[in-house]
Amino acid sequence: MKNKKTLFGAIFIAIIIYVCIVKVSDMALDSSQASHFDTASESYIKLNKETKVVKKILLQENDIKIHTLDINKTYPNKVTDLWNKKIIKPDGKVSRTVNLSSRNFYKAKQINDSTYLILSHHSKRLWNHHLAYFSLLSIIYFLVAVILIRLIYSRQVKRDYEISLITQNLKKIQNGQEISPMVIRSHDFFTPVVKEIQSLNTFANEKRQYEHLLSRRFKGLVGHLPVGVMLLDDKGNVIMHNQAMSVILGQNISEGKHPFIDDIKTYSLSRMIEQTLKKNKNHHKNLELIDNNKFVDANVIRIAHSDEDIERQVIVILYDLTEFKQIEQMQGDFVSNVSHELKTPITAITGFSETLLNGAKNNPDDLDKFLKIINKESIRLNSLVQDILELSQVDEVETFNDEISLDEIVNDITDELSSSISSKNLTVNKKITGPDLVVSSSLLIEQIINNLVTNSVIYNNMNGQVDIKLKHDEIKNQLLINISDTGIGISDENIDRIFERFYRVDKSHSQEIEGTGLGLSIVIDAVNKLNGTIKVESQLTVGTKFEVKIPL
Repeated sequence: MKNKKTLFGAIFIAIIIYVCIVKVSDMALDSSQASHFDTASESYIKLNKETKVVKKILLQENDIKIHTLDINKTYPNKVTDLWNKKIIKPDGKVSRTVNLSSRNFYKAKQINDSTYLILSHHSKRLWNHHLAYFSLLSIIYFLVAVILIRLIYSRQVKRDYEISLITQNLKKIQNGQEISPMVIRSHDFFTPVVKEIQSLNTFANEKRQYEHLLSRRFKGLVGHLPVGVMLLDDKGNVIMHNQAMSVILGQNISEGKHPFIDDIKTYSLSRMIEQTLKKNKNHHKNLELIDNNKFVDANVIRIAHSDEDIERQVIVILYDLTEFKQIEQMQGDFVSNVSHELKTPITAITGFSETLLNGAKNNPDDLDKFLKIINKESIRLNSLVQDILELSQVDEVETFNDEISLDEIVNDITDELSSSISSKNLTVNKKITGPDLVVSSSLLIEQIINNLVTNSVIYNNMNGQVDIKLKHDEIKNQLLINISDTGIGISDENIDRIFERFYRVDKSHSQEIEGTGLGLSIVIDAVNKLNGTIKVESQLTVGTKFEVKIPL
């Protein structure tokens, strides 16, 4: 629409210019003709006394006609009419009448009081004076005008297109989009602008890529943090979070912008966030989440570059303390259980020794009986202390490159248990497959095999059987330990708790069967330290099978 207005405007201006040129040219022609007529008329008047032949020639050459006008008489003709209309004036100056195709010049010369000599000249106007020449010039003018208008119009259309393209590209740069290609021509009006836009686009792309890289790095960093992170705007809407926050809250947090109360159901934590949003003060508190009973260390911190910032954000950081709480509870339970387990043999030893000191030592039967009890409780106390030390040694192991002989370990363990094996008349089958030497932690491997074999002997029946199978798998680079027995077995209700510290499977025979309740706790800790796995299969009165896989 704008280009059409420009086109019509150019055409209108061309026409106006043409009319003005024609008008000025016609006026110049009129002035020239009037001057020529005036000169010829004056020459004719001056030749008034000359011969008639000269006058006639002058009149013919200049196409002048003469009329005699008597103002006292009335002649119904054109000259009289023009005199009466005062177009022809008696002052001797040239006057004229003009129409579309021609003009007539008149000049009056007084002869006497009532008679005037009227000289007239008929002349054509510009367009009729030389019609072919005028038409040719007009055609040439309009051809040139059309060409110029076409050029101007094309240039304007092109310029409007370039302006539109420049405007669109600037908007695309602002919106982070790729710009449309722009052709650069030397010495073009928009060449400097196009070059600057391309430079700006290159700078914007580099900055956008850098910001995208920073954003990815930041999100990657936040995403891999072990603590839960949630970023809120000044309205309390979630604008960013990491996976750890979803895990800690136990919620599938939406990626879109939404109120934080959709994800946080614990009132005390919601209250901390609301107070920070309202009062711009940081809050810190240890609390328990109501959804999953997790203990967290919660920090709610406002983020503002300065006090004048309008947009203020709040970051919520949750550190999961559940495992630490469980460890604290386990440590407390362990101390309590250790105190209880130590108290029993110490009390027995102290009590029976005092009884002996008070006179029972004088009775041989009582002396022998009490000394056996003191010895038994001393052995139990020593075993308990030894197992506690082994538990602490598991956590201290840092070397895993010992060369271990599997056959030597198994033989040493069975030799140590030979008396118990003989007393129950047990059959022990040993089978070692693969290379005898393995590289790992000798202490942990020995603890695993020793405690599993010891339990198989302790909790076995008379005339029972113990199978010890070790396989060094070089293809999978792992050690397989299979220990099975034909003992009392483990019930389904107890099998999930056998790795708890001080847990005894057979409560009814706890006093009869030797053991501290720490053996399988040592095994599971050692297996975890070696990044291995352990599986248990058991049936009451049938027996138990342990399968351990240790990567080497």
